[in-house]
Amino acid sequence: MQFYLVRHGQTQWNQQGILHGQLDSPLTPQGRAQALALHGQLPALEVDAIFCSDLRRCYQFAQLACPNQNLIQSALLRERHFGQLQGQILSQHPLWQQAYQQRFTQDQLAISGSESASAVSTRIDLWLNQVQRLGAERVLLFGHGEWLRILQNRLSGEFPWSNRYPLPDNGRLFSLRTD
Repeated sequence: MQFYLVRHGQTQWNQQGILHGQLDSPLTPQGRAQALALHGQLPALEVDAIFCSDLRRCYQFAQLACPNQNLIQSALLRERHFGQLQGQILSQHPLWQQAYQQRFTQDQLAISGSESASAVSTRIDLWLNQVQRLGAERVLLFGHGEWLRILQNRLSGEFPWSNRYPLPDNGRLFSLRTD
Protein backbone atom coordinates (compact mmCIF):
# COMPACT_ATOMS: atom_id res chain seq x y z
CA MET A 1 0.00 0.00 0.00
CA GLN A 2 1.25 3.49 -0.84
CA PHE A 3 0.54 6.30 1.62
CA TYR A 4 0.95 9.99 0.89
CA LEU A 5 0.92 11.80 4.21
CA VAL A 6 0.47 15.50 4.93
CA ARG A 7 0.44 17.31 8.23
CA HIS A 8 -2.09 20.15 8.24
CA GLY A 9 -0.83 23.66 7.56
CA GLN A 10 0.35 26.16 10.11
CA THR A 11 -2.23 27.40 12.61
CA GLN A 12 -2.35 30.40 14.91
CA TRP A 13 -1.52 28.16 17.86
CA ASN A 14 1.45 26.63 16.01
CA GLN A 15 2.78 30.19 15.65
CA GLN A 16 2.22 30.90 19.34
CA GLY A 17 3.70 27.65 20.64
CA ILE A 18 0.37 26.41 22.03
CA LEU A 19 -0.23 22.65 22.07
CA HIS A 20 -3.41 21.71 20.21
CA GLY A 21 -4.01 18.06 20.93
CA GLN A 22 -7.67 17.70 19.99
CA LEU A 23 -8.45 21.41 20.35
CA ASP A 24 -8.49 23.68 17.30
CA SER A 25 -7.26 27.04 16.10
CA PRO A 26 -7.57 28.66 12.67
CA LEU A 27 -5.07 28.26 9.86
CA THR A 28 -2.74 31.22 9.38
CA PRO A 29 -2.27 32.86 5.97
CA GLN A 30 0.90 30.75 5.72
CA GLY A 31 -1.14 27.60 6.50
CA ARG A 32 -3.58 28.45 3.71
CA ALA A 33 -0.66 29.14 1.35
CA GLN A 34 0.83 25.74 2.24
CA ALA A 35 -2.45 24.09 1.19
CA LEU A 36 -2.59 25.98 -2.08
CA ALA A 37 1.05 25.06 -2.80
CA LEU A 38 0.15 21.38 -2.38
CA HIS A 39 -2.86 21.69 -4.67
CA GLY A 40 -0.74 21.50 -7.82
CA GLN A 41 1.22 18.43 -6.68
CA LEU A 42 -1.66 16.21 -5.65
CA PRO A 43 -3.29 15.24 -8.99
CA ALA A 44 -0.06 13.49 -10.06
CA LEU A 45 -0.38 11.10 -7.09
CA GLU A 46 -3.42 9.34 -8.60
CA VAL A 47 -4.81 8.19 -5.26
CA ASP A 48 -7.74 5.84 -4.66
CA ALA A 49 -8.96 7.59 -1.50
CA ILE A 50 -8.37 10.82 0.42
CA PHE A 51 -8.74 10.74 4.20
CA CYS A 52 -8.53 13.56 6.71
CA SER A 53 -9.02 14.14 10.38
CA ASP A 54 -12.36 15.60 11.34
CA LEU A 55 -10.67 18.35 13.37
CA ARG A 56 -11.38 21.71 11.73
CA ARG A 57 -7.76 22.78 11.10
CA CYS A 58 -7.04 19.60 9.19
CA TYR A 59 -10.31 19.43 7.28
CA GLN A 60 -10.05 23.07 6.13
CA PHE A 61 -6.47 22.49 5.02
CA ALA A 62 -7.50 19.38 3.06
CA GLN A 63 -10.40 21.26 1.42
CA LEU A 64 -8.02 23.97 0.22
CA ALA A 65 -5.47 21.45 -1.06
CA CYS A 66 -8.09 19.19 -2.69
CA PRO A 67 -11.06 21.32 -3.74
CA ASN A 68 -13.99 19.40 -5.20
CA GLN A 69 -12.60 16.06 -4.02
CA ASN A 70 -14.35 13.46 -1.90
CA LEU A 71 -12.69 13.77 1.51
CA ILE A 72 -13.35 10.94 3.93
CA GLN A 73 -13.33 12.47 7.41
CA SER A 74 -12.59 10.28 10.38
CA ALA A 75 -12.36 10.83 14.13
CA LEU A 76 -9.83 7.96 14.15
CA LEU A 77 -7.36 10.39 12.58
CA ARG A 78 -7.61 12.99 15.35
CA GLU A 79 -4.44 14.15 17.00
CA ARG A 80 -3.32 12.49 20.22
CA HIS A 81 -5.23 13.83 23.21
CA PHE A 82 -2.82 15.56 25.58
CA GLY A 83 -5.18 16.04 28.51
CA GLN A 84 -4.53 19.10 30.64
CA LEU A 85 -1.70 20.23 28.32
CA GLN A 86 -4.09 21.02 25.48
CA GLY A 87 -4.35 24.76 24.87
CA GLN A 88 -1.22 25.45 26.95
CA ILE A 89 2.10 27.08 26.07
CA LEU A 90 4.50 24.38 27.22
CA SER A 91 7.49 26.70 27.61
CA GLN A 92 5.61 28.47 30.42
CA HIS A 93 5.30 25.23 32.40
CA PRO A 94 8.70 23.47 32.70
CA LEU A 95 7.24 20.37 34.40
CA TRP A 96 4.64 20.01 31.65
CA GLN A 97 7.33 20.45 28.99
CA GLN A 98 9.27 17.61 30.64
CA ALA A 99 6.17 15.39 30.82
CA TYR A 100 5.36 16.17 27.16
CA GLN A 101 8.88 15.12 26.08
CA GLN A 102 8.27 11.69 27.65
CA ARG A 103 6.14 10.86 24.59
CA PHE A 104 9.42 9.75 22.94
CA THR A 105 10.39 7.32 25.70
CA GLN A 106 7.21 5.83 27.18
CA ASP A 107 3.68 4.85 26.29
CA GLN A 108 1.71 6.75 28.93
CA LEU A 109 2.47 10.34 29.84
CA ALA A 110 2.40 11.77 33.35
CA ILE A 111 -0.27 14.21 32.20
CA SER A 112 -3.80 14.02 33.57
CA GLY A 113 -6.28 12.98 30.87
CA SER A 114 -3.67 12.26 28.19
CA GLU A 115 -4.02 9.47 25.64
CA SER A 116 -1.33 6.80 25.51
CA ALA A 117 0.68 6.21 22.35
CA SER A 118 -0.67 2.63 22.23
CA ALA A 119 -4.25 3.98 22.30
CA VAL A 120 -3.41 6.13 19.27
CA SER A 121 -1.87 3.06 17.64
CA THR A 122 -5.14 1.17 18.24
CA ARG A 123 -7.02 3.98 16.45
CA ILE A 124 -4.50 3.69 13.61
CA ASP A 125 -5.17 -0.06 13.34
CA LEU A 126 -8.92 0.59 13.13
CA TRP A 127 -8.32 3.13 10.37
CA LEU A 128 -5.98 0.76 8.48
CA ASN A 129 -8.73 -1.89 8.58
CA GLN A 130 -11.13 0.70 7.11
CA VAL A 131 -8.67 1.44 4.29
CA GLN A 132 -8.29 -2.27 3.55
CA ARG A 133 -12.07 -2.77 3.42
CA LEU A 134 -12.24 0.02 0.82
CA GLY A 135 -9.61 -1.76 -1.26
CA ALA A 136 -7.57 1.44 -1.58
CA GLU A 137 -3.95 0.88 -2.60
CA ARG A 138 -2.87 4.54 -2.94
CA VAL A 139 -4.06 6.70 -0.07
CA LEU A 140 -3.66 10.41 0.61
CA LEU A 141 -3.99 11.28 4.29
CA PHE A 142 -4.22 14.71 5.89
CA GLY A 143 -3.42 14.40 9.56
CA HIS A 144 -1.60 15.71 12.63
CA GLY A 145 2.03 15.62 13.70
CA GLU A 146 1.99 13.22 16.63
CA TRP A 147 -0.59 10.94 14.97
CA LEU A 148 1.56 10.74 11.81
CA ARG A 149 4.67 10.02 13.87
CA ILE A 150 2.92 7.15 15.63
CA LEU A 151 1.62 5.84 12.27
CA GLN A 152 5.17 5.72 10.93
CA ASN A 153 6.32 3.88 14.06
CA ARG A 154 3.41 1.43 13.75
CA LEU A 155 4.07 0.66 10.08
CA SER A 156 7.83 0.20 10.61
CA GLY A 157 7.43 -2.15 13.60
CA GLU A 158 8.69 0.32 16.21
CA PHE A 159 7.07 0.95 19.58
CA PRO A 160 4.33 3.59 19.15
CA TRP A 161 6.31 5.99 21.37
CA SER A 162 9.63 5.49 19.56
CA ASN A 163 11.61 8.60 18.69
CA ARG A 164 12.70 7.15 15.33
CA TYR A 165 10.58 9.58 13.32
CA PRO A 166 10.43 13.33 13.95
CA LEU A 167 7.21 15.30 13.87
CA PRO A 168 6.57 16.29 10.25
CA ASP A 169 6.57 19.99 9.38
CA ASN A 170 3.28 21.77 8.77
CA GLY A 171 2.09 21.37 5.19
CA ARG A 172 4.77 18.83 4.31
CA LEU A 173 3.92 15.97 1.93
CA PHE A 174 5.86 12.73 2.33
CA SER A 175 5.29 9.13 1.30
CA LEU A 176 5.42 5.78 2.99
CA ARG A 177 5.10 2.38 1.35
CA THR A 178 4.08 -0.84 3.06
CA ASP A 179 4.02 -4.35 1.65
